[in-house]
Amino acid sequence: MRRCLAIDASRANALNKTGVGWYSYHLIEALKQVIPSDIEVVLYTRESLGQPLAQMPSHWCERVVPAIGGRLWTHVGVGHELYLRPPRAFFVPGHVLPFFMPRSVKTAITIHDVGALRFSEAYPLRERLYLKLTTAHAVKHAHCLITPSHFTRQELMVFFGDAVAQKIVVVPSGFDTSFQISGAPAVDALKKYDIQKPYFLYVGRLEHKKNTLFLVRAFHGYLQQFGGDDLLVLAGISGFGYDDVRTFIVDNHLESHVRILGYVPRVDVPALYRGAQAFLFPSLYEGFGLPVLEAFAAGVPVLAAPQPALREVGGEAVQYAPTAIDVWTQHMRELAHNATLRSTLIRKGIQQLPRFSWASSAQKVWQVLCHFFV
Repeated sequence: MRRCLAIDASRANALNKTGVGWYSYHLIEALKQVIPSDIEVVLYTRESLGQPLAQMPSHWCERVVPAIGGRLWTHVGVGHELYLRPPRAFFVPGHVLPFFMPRSVKTAITIHDVGALRFSEAYPLRERLYLKLTTAHAVKHAHCLITPSHFTRQELMVFFGDAVAQKIVVVPSGFDTSFQISGAPAVDALKKYDIQKPYFLYVGRLEHKKNTLFLVRAFHGYLQQFGGDDLLVLAGISGFGYDDVRTFIVDNHLESHVRILGYVPRVDVPALYRGAQAFLFPSLYEGFGLPVLEAFAAGVPVLAAPQPALREVGGEAVQYAPTAIDVWTQHMRELAHNATLRSTLIRKGIQQLPRFSWASSAQKVWQVLCHFFV
């Protein structure tokens, strides 16, 4: 069998990428610098690759897999491709394993979290059932499971037994260096979205799992207790539970204080971070926490829920607070007005960053994949 590695690049090539898509994109870009030239690499994609994904080393190529099966593209289209031209190994950084594929193909998949198992009420029924099914399938059939945190590794062991540990390799994610503090002004982006300082920022899907409703309620309590002209800026697409968020904003007449931006192009996101007085992340469940690293890079203090994965990422550089409204309103007040606390958290955040890089992630992932070619 030829020395070929196939990679599912569908999430990396998505136009409006969210967390898993950005993970896939940055990891694939970093793998271009790592995988040796005697390995043929094929990127499976639904549509032709955009830039800069399409700029590949000479031993890399793309393969547009026909959209056989429609919504079941992975299970039908990719599965068919794997039978038609089987590679030695197949890596899925951001999606699911096909239900049917050749047994001869060695497989690795990144499992970012098991939220659908641990926190199922935060997902609509069909998505919850699909995620449970595909996660169980991956755990059973993949030759290697990559997790971004020790917490996710432990969660897999809780749900699938200690024996699964021998399959798991923990590879922390990196961060986008374009978020790092620079001399570039944030004013243009703030004008574009009609945002005035001071403001608190949240970046991520607006949904129940991310605890967005709690965040808006806590901000409402902050305004009621301390007043002021502060804004809460929510940047991200709507998800399961968004209607409750919107209803609370309207019922409490917060339209002038809560700015919902929807999906924000990546080029504008660093400026939103840099202009914020604090980044707020009350998520109920995380497998890693890329937005925390983005806030560190942008030089913004972080207030977050004390989730285990977020503690792995944030260490002592994050202000952690249990999700009680009165607690969060006090922490928000302190972050807005305590310059010493702000500067301390910013300094610690910058010091935390060297632990995470996509170059390091790619090296560790390749150390996993290269064993399939021995």
